[in-house]
Amino acid sequence: MPFFQHSDVSLFYTDEGAGQPLLLLHGFGSDSHDWSFQIPALLSASYRVIAFDHRGHGRSTNPPTASPTSYHPNTLAADAIALLQHLSIPSIVLVAHSLSTIISSLITVTQPSLVKALVLIHPIYGATPPVLKSLATDLRADLPNAPQLAADFFGKVSPRTPEWIQTWARRRMLGTAPECVAGCLEGLVALEGQVTGQGEGAKSFLRRRAAPRFVVSGIDVAVEWEREIGIKEGIDELHVVREGTYLHLVEGETVNGLLVGWLGRTVRDLIHGFHLEMEVNCGVGYGREFIEVVGWLLVGSNNLLWPEEGPDIIDLLADKGCPVATPPYPEIRS
Repeated sequence: MPFFQHSDVSLFYTDEGAGQPLLLLHGFGSDSHDWSFQIPALLSASYRVIAFDHRGHGRSTNPPTASPTSYHPNTLAADAIALLQHLSIPSIVLVAHSLSTIISSLITVTQPSLVKALVLIHPIYGATPPVLKSLATDLRADLPNAPQLAADFFGKVSPRTPEWIQTWARRRMLGTAPECVAGCLEGLVALEGQVTGQGEGAKSFLRRRAAPRFVVSGIDVAVEWEREIGIKEGIDELHVVREGTYLHLVEGETVNGLLVGWLGRTVRDLIHGFHLEMEVNCGVGYGREFIEVVGWLLVGSNNLLWPEEGPDIIDLLADKGCPVATPPYPEIRS
């Protein structure tokens, strides 16, 4: 079933493919259809792709009774974590857009062992301008018209954004429940100075994200903030794609090429890093064969070739007291 019940909401999600799992998180007033350009490319690259609709968005439901925290980013983050627990996924690569770049950052800082890598498309945590605070106040004051007010405000997109994308985005915002629209923006504003904005508190928080980071943005202030936070050379990547909010749709092929390339290198590096850690902690080293076997254990990926002697190496690791999986072993893939 593509629905998961968490607390008082039903969350819609899709789960396709095999390999390293990726969780795709959409932006404010949108839904997981926003990833329609990325999902086929990621599946073709042999990843397991999970995409879900945040509460109150798309096909996911709203809570029957809203509270001040019903749509806070922390609450949306808890929904995502609960879904991963429901699917028995111990580690994930988060792929986030817009509002979800904040949600994914919260998850990465509070659940560091859960997040193996972080993809941020059009990150918005670098600034919470006063106009957003005013908009949040206006939405609450005129709650029945909140979707209309939000659609008008966020309808100002790049002139290169095709009309069909503008229409698609507007209609989805108009179809979002007023309480969800107001609550999400209020939750965003509430994080000013702690997670969002460019103060020392936000900088300190964002620097606690230890996972490898891939960032794509076309906004100068966002690009400079990423550099200020810090880009780890050879691990993180920061790309400038001159487009607005929907750059992953307008420049889908460009973004997909950059993303798939980085993911491939990052998953490989995670495997090699675990290999070195196991050598130190368990006194073992089996070169390429070891990496291929332990790679699946580390990143949940079965798109690596297993050597024929794989189970024997597993037994050797177990004898040395190292953490290993138990049969049945993943199917060998060519």
